[in-house]
Amino acid sequence: MTRLTPPHAERDPDSLSADELAEVVQFHNERYWRDDAPVVPDQVYDRLVEQLRALAPEHPLLNELGEAGAGEDLPASDKVAHNPPMLSLGKCYSEDELLKWAKGYSGTLVASPKIDGAACAIRYGADGKLQVAGTRGDGRRGENITHNVVGVPNVPASLPDDLLAARGPCEVRGEIYMPLSLFAAVAELYANPRNVAAGSVKAKEVGAVASDQLRFFAYDLIGWDVQSEREKAELLRRIGFSPAPTQVCDIAGAEAVYQAMVSERAGWDYETDGVVFKIDDFDEQSRRGFTAHHPRWALAYKFQGDSGESVLESVQWSVSRTGTITPVAIVTPVELSGAMVTRATLHNVSNVDALQLKVGDTLLMTRRGGVIPHVEGTLGGGSEAVAAPTECPECGSATEVRSSVRRVGGEDIETQTLHCAVPERCPAVQRGILQHYTKVLEIDGFGDKIIDMLLARKMVADPADLYGLTVEQLKELPRLGRTSAINLLAKIESMNPGG
Repeated sequence: MTRLTPPHAERDPDSLSADELAEVVQFHNERYWRDDAPVVPDQVYDRLVEQLRALAPEHPLLNELGEAGAGEDLPASDKVAHNPPMLSLGKCYSEDELLKWAKGYSGTLVASPKIDGAACAIRYGADGKLQVAGTRGDGRRGENITHNVVGVPNVPASLPDDLLAARGPCEVRGEIYMPLSLFAAVAELYANPRNVAAGSVKAKEVGAVASDQLRFFAYDLIGWDVQSEREKAELLRRIGFSPAPTQVCDIAGAEAVYQAMVSERAGWDYETDGVVFKIDDFDEQSRRGFTAHHPRWALAYKFQGDSGESVLESVQWSVSRTGTITPVAIVTPVELSGAMVTRATLHNVSNVDALQLKVGDTLLMTRRGGVIPHVEGTLGGGSEAVAAPTECPECGSATEVRSSVRRVGGEDIETQTLHCAVPERCPAVQRGILQHYTKVLEIDGFGDKIIDMLLARKMVADPADLYGLTVEQLKELPRLGRTSAINLLAKIESMNPGG
């Protein structure tokens, strides 16, 4: 993660002139597209763009956003031209804005999750073979990524002969992304799945992850005659692609579809940042046409409240059952995705060092997928640097920093983690082991309070000690009479691995 150091960072954006604000927007645009390392959440970036649009609607930068200048230093063989251009989407944040966009149209809409990935165009030749694949770039020209796209499991190497014979060459556009279930293995090493996917498809050799860890959602088909978005999706499915999942509605039901997707997204295996609504009928799409920046027949209704700012009040160091000591940010309560968030994991000391955290910093917070609180970056403002403890916060033993190197794709990633040096004597480790053991074996009745009381009285130190407990010992615990003690021992005995 990278510190936020755009131009004029010390000033309130509301005090900036149009050209000064444009410098800030351009900085963030480059971090996102060129470096694959955004330092503010999408909603903050969108807010800056809309502020610039309101202040100077004709500012030339507004027509250059995206991967501006993509591929300028690349040889011709590494460039992919887009015809028609790959445009961005217009955005809205409320039902009123959505209704305004759809005004005058009473037909069918199709809604699909806005996948937070890397836009890609894949071209197939007259022989049906995958010919070339390119990034979105600046919308008119992107970077050749064919060598990586061919390894994505759900991208067909060739098209079915029966469909190809009647239709000829085509181009499929969509989003390359990393499933959250696969990202979990590298989550401590990278800021988010989108960065991993974007960096990997552009890598000349094996990127942050291999191509077989990526997936592709198709949303457009160019060159073959279709009459509606629904017909297009069905044809994409027939030729072997995975179209983005869709729901059909009219404008009166659009808000309900949006809210349903907000509630469902926690169960999806991909990151999303909104819902894309498209007019289904292609005749109406043609009538509405395009601006220089986006189609007028599609709109991204962005999720709200996923990101926000909060102040770092302290860092709590939590000891796990393995003896690993994890930093946790304790923050001023902030509402994200409809929930009040007061804490977020910082993963390890490597992340704390990378963020250069200080108590009092203003943090950029998100809930990934609308679920997991995450610190994306810091705006600074604090004074007291956060330092890793030299003593275990639970037992007072010395701590030790351990370095590990993991081979991820073609890259060696070093991570530093903090540990209790004497975990076998640490109450937090003992507690965690006992909690884990009783939950895995489903020994009902052993809640955290009982385990804490057993440890405090030194009646147990590890799972084996559970099988040596007596009724006389247990019935002395507060609010645990003889009958409850007998029941607990019966449950323990019934789960005895050796009995």
